[in-house]
Amino acid sequence: MNPVDELATILAKQDVAQSQREALIDLVVWAMYVDGRIDYEENEQIDEVIDQLSSATNPIRGYLYTAIAKIRDAWNDPDRAGGALADIDTRLGTDEMRRAAYALCETVTRADDQLVGPELEFLERVRHQFGL
Repeated sequence: MNPVDELATILAKQDVAQSQREALIDLVVWAMYVDGRIDYEENEQIDEVIDQLSSATNPIRGYLYTAIAKIRDAWNDPDRAGGALADIDTRLGTDEMRRAAYALCETVTRADDQLVGPELEFLERVRHQFGL
């Protein structure tokens, strides 16, 4: 199952809090920025995630701009990055959400068909933080 479909399955079977949705967006935006380039394919992956997380009663697209600002401030500062990642981990709340979030990060970082050093380091850091 692809990670976006896996997220849809999680959303269908459990109530996912707003803080969990925002943490997931924070993390996938970070995955998009981590290599210093933003590719069309990465943007498409982010859009798919946001579409899955949004509903008529819970639109989340507006949060994207907040996530971008937060992550751009944190991703180049190791102290802030560590705190931001720990915060995302806490807000995700469940191992199921952590696994889904990590899978989505992998999908975003691989969207351009190449993994570079910063992306590999980021994925390892997320895996370690999430205990995966």
